[in-house]
Amino acid sequence: MTYLADAIAACWIVFLLVWIVSAFSTKATGFKPRNRRDLILRVLVICVLFAVVMHRVPGHALELQVIPHTLAWQLAALLLTAAGVGFAIWARFTLGRNWSSMPQVKQGHELIISGPYALARHPIYTGMTTALIGTALFFGQLLWLPALLLYGLFLFYKTRMEEELMMKTFPAQYPVYRRTVKAIIPGIL
Repeated sequence: MTYLADAIAACWIVFLLVWIVSAFSTKATGFKPRNRRDLILRVLVICVLFAVVMHRVPGHALELQVIPHTLAWQLAALLLTAAGVGFAIWARFTLGRNWSSMPQVKQGHELIISGPYALARHPIYTGMTTALIGTALFFGQLLWLPALLLYGLFLFYKTRMEEELMMKTFPAQYPVYRRTVKAIIPGIL
């Protein structure tokens, strides 16, 4: 079933390539808040990336298999990963040149509320979360539990920073948008 693991890897490679290539076409930065949360975000990202890589290192306690490797389970996990990556890419293209890796306001920044942004205020995170859960279920190792928890912390801090920034940048429109569209899980959270 290595071809399924290769398909999971291909999903993430497509995700990374889209992010890298599209990062070159963003608007110039207009305002970037400076605070220590930037450092926290960067540390959390490094921790999550470390955890993702660790599943390839044999001999550690976290490699314990907690989900069986059945073909049906892995196919479902692969579909979840691909759907999450696809949703995140759709959101990234919809956001267009307003995107940035860290919370900041671009010159001529626009509030995007169409496409996937009509379903969730942070649809890139919705897609990434879905893809990470799918990947964690695919590999089924205990390692993925702390990785998902670290990602949850990252998500909490980054969405909080973005929400504060959008409230300041769009004081009339964002509160209305915030009341009508959930942050991560459409209709729930």
